[in-house]
Amino acid sequence: MKPTVAALVPMRHESASVPGKNHRQFLGKPLCEYILDTVAACPLIDKIAVNTDSPAIREIVARTHPDAILIDRPEALCGPLVSLTEILLHDVAQVEADFYVTTLATNPLLDAATVTRAVGAFLDAQPIHDSLFSATARQVRIWDETTRPMNHNPAITGRNKDLPKHYEENGCIYAFTRGSLEAHQCRVGSRPLIFPIDRFEAFEIDREVDFALAKAAFGLSSSHGEDDLYYFGHHKCATHWMRKFLKPVARKLGSNYKVIGGKQPEDVPVDLHDRTLFLFVNSRAKDLRTVPKNVRGFHLIRDPRDAFVSNYFSRRYSHGIHNQTQVELREYLNENNLEDGLIRLLEDDDAFRQMDDWEPEAYPNVLEVKYEELLVDDFGTFSRIVEHLGIPIPEDRLRKIIAKCSFKKLSGGRTRGDEDEKNHYRKGVSGDWPNHMPPGSRAFEAFDERYGHLVDKFGYDRSVKVGS
Repeated sequence: MKPTVAALVPMRHESASVPGKNHRQFLGKPLCEYILDTVAACPLIDKIAVNTDSPAIREIVARTHPDAILIDRPEALCGPLVSLTEILLHDVAQVEADFYVTTLATNPLLDAATVTRAVGAFLDAQPIHDSLFSATARQVRIWDETTRPMNHNPAITGRNKDLPKHYEENGCIYAFTRGSLEAHQCRVGSRPLIFPIDRFEAFEIDREVDFALAKAAFGLSSSHGEDDLYYFGHHKCATHWMRKFLKPVARKLGSNYKVIGGKQPEDVPVDLHDRTLFLFVNSRAKDLRTVPKNVRGFHLIRDPRDAFVSNYFSRRYSHGIHNQTQVELREYLNENNLEDGLIRLLEDDDAFRQMDDWEPEAYPNVLEVKYEELLVDDFGTFSRIVEHLGIPIPEDRLRKIIAKCSFKKLSGGRTRGDEDEKNHYRKGVSGDWPNHMPPGSRAFEAFDERYGHLVDKFGYDRSVKVGS
């Protein structure tokens, strides 16, 4: 049985360093909304609880994350002298879960994928480790206040990167059990696991100047110029195909090539030019928050029912394994029948959360393209894409690029419809979903109840047409 994980996010109304910083506006929305978006995007987190004494924060949470649990902070726990441990001890008694993770609103650069990896690492480490804390690796020459070297010999010169690593507890992520927290009266127990994270993500807003620095950091991580171009995709909606097509297109355009979310080993960024072709292969709301609404690009969607079935075979056979949860999912899919496996897969809903979050009307210059259009006429559809992007590619060159990323080329010689269910390029057709999830089946009814609205949202026909 899957353990339950609760995210505890305490937020005070006032702050001694910067008044009202947790609910202050930052790049168009309250600061606290960023961390709520982050933990909400973590598939391993089952519930979110916000302990606050702030009417403003309560309103923000209720409006933006209505499923979150709001805990009114008792008066005895209000004030700057109350420790965070006291608040967490109160919260674990209010929110039942097997494991807890906590973070703060002052970490807006923290990524959902990082939090997910941290939670996964902690779950995988059970029962050896009773807690986890995030830390930043440091390889610098450290002295104490009496000018005594603490980690090096001053007489030996050398490179800092050859020094032993020390870890700075950065306060971004903690994970623990209720038993450990109560026994040690501390987030860090007696057998902690260190989880290193990048110094960039560990940036904390603690002073007035930090707001300006954080804005600059957002610009460094996702700066967007008026000449940049964009592809917006979703998991199991031909993202690998688009990578293969767009990389040579970027070279032809003379632009940088930058993949956001779901990077593969071949996704080596190019950063030599004045313009960039951004590939948002997993169009999560968190990743899109700094993208201007007037950008030029295209959005590729696929029938959500086909994407769901494709995800089943991918998770069962070909998708990369990154944590114990994914190991257990693969084991379940291989040990159980197709229908039970599909129903189990409904818990893995990040791709459909992305589809739900996508707002076509928010991006007037983004061309909406369907995967099925590419199957019917790849040259015509790709021509429409590059024309919309304003990329001048001669017809013969475009045909060569398309041929190099054809299904036959990527699948090792098979034609569309020739299925190899263990290959990432499994079948290459549309309308395959009724063969595996026929209407009236338990899996279909469960999917339709949860995600059927996406079929209507993206204009797909609800009638059954198999295998085109």
